[in-house]
Amino acid sequence: MNVFKLLYNFIFKTKRRGLTVKAVFLAAVARFRIYFYPGTKLHRYLGEPGRETESEDFENIDVRRNIYHVADKVARVARRVPWESKCLVQAMVAQRLLRDYRLQSTLYLGVGRNLEEDGAMVAHAWVRCGSYAVCGGTGDGYGTVASFVM
Repeated sequence: MNVFKLLYNFIFKTKRRGLTVKAVFLAAVARFRIYFYPGTKLHRYLGEPGRETESEDFENIDVRRNIYHVADKVARVARRVPWESKCLVQAMVAQRLLRDYRLQSTLYLGVGRNLEEDGAMVAHAWVRCGSYAVCGGTGDGYGTVASFVM
């Protein structure tokens, strides 16, 4: 299948096209920042350091629906973009999209051991909005190193 036809179907034949286009653009920007910025400058784009949001359960169905759409769109975009979109890119995109919905979220950075292979240290990033894990899971098995609120 033609690459342009795949791109056309991905952007224009999906629900919430605006969210798809914005997620692709933000994923490109996040990947660019991770690749070219040193860690001392990158943390500026992650939010306010050292804080966490409250772990509340949202009663409003629209808020929960928006969180679900952001989580779903970030996962779909990460699978389909031609560049590497691992956990930090996904977390940065999810946090920014949630901010556009005026929802506070917490991005966590953590480290753990890869027990399946040689026991090497591995890093992971995940996002929580209220009591919902948006991307990257809940961070089980990882020690939290930093948290950022946006």
